[in-house]
Amino acid sequence: MTKKLQIAARWGVRTLLFAFLGAVLAALAVVAVLPRAVHGAALTVLTGSMTPTIQPGSVVVIRPVDAGTLRIGDVVTYQRTAGKAEYVTHRIVAVNEQTTPVTFTTKGDANRGADIDPVPSTAIRGKVWFHVPYLGFVRNSVGNRSTVLSVAVAGLIGYALFQLVGAWRDRRAAANRPAADGARAQAQVGGGVV
Repeated sequence: MTKKLQIAARWGVRTLLFAFLGAVLAALAVVAVLPRAVHGAALTVLTGSMTPTIQPGSVVVIRPVDAGTLRIGDVVTYQRTAGKAEYVTHRIVAVNEQTTPVTFTTKGDANRGADIDPVPSTAIRGKVWFHVPYLGFVRNSVGNRSTVLSVAVAGLIGYALFQLVGAWRDRRAAANRPAADGARAQAQVGGGVV
């Protein structure tokens, strides 16, 4: 491998590693930092009721909203049953201001009909701010301890191999260097320099 090719390969690997690190940091920002900054939440979509708008495995970031500002067409996340951490993300298709509290009729984009039970404004947890496709799959797998352990072990083994290969290359280069320096010294002495 030529020297220029080695340098290009190193820069390519570094660029890929920095890109991967940037992607991890961006995902962390989406899942942890941004929701807290707006007093919202990041939730993983588990079903296909909102396809094609929001695919299963996406992360939706919701932020709190005054129920009086919600309109038909807004996508909201509401708590299905008070006291249970079971949330549904659907689109508002009707607003009933005649009830106290105001209720909303919601529907998943992929569902044939509207949800049967109206959603009281007190159950609304927030309006969907944005969503990131596929990030929920990663988030759910990282939440699994065995996956985290497997990734950590694989990373440590990879790092160890990287260090071993680097040490082997350095040792090989050092072994070749004295012979080359000695040959140059002999050439200078034998070349008639007195």
